Amino acid sequence: MALLLLVGLILTVGAVTPAPMQAATTDSYVAGKSPAGTYQVPYTVNKAGKDTPSLANSFFSGVATVVVTSG
Repeated sequence: MALLLLVGLILTVGAVTPAPMQAATTDSYVAGKSPAGTYQVPYTVNKAGKDTPSLANSFFSGVATVVVTSG
């Protein structure tokens, strides 16, 4: 059972997409345009090729930490 869950998780990882974000604010992360800092970015694990959440989505926090460094 655990192996099946792990295989399903591995297959689903490719379907992780960022959740829609509201209008940008000074503390929002915008890819390629945000200053250096640490941001919390919401995301959803979707079904492969779909815009609907996967059953695996409930096993994730739904928030990723993004660290932007100048470089």
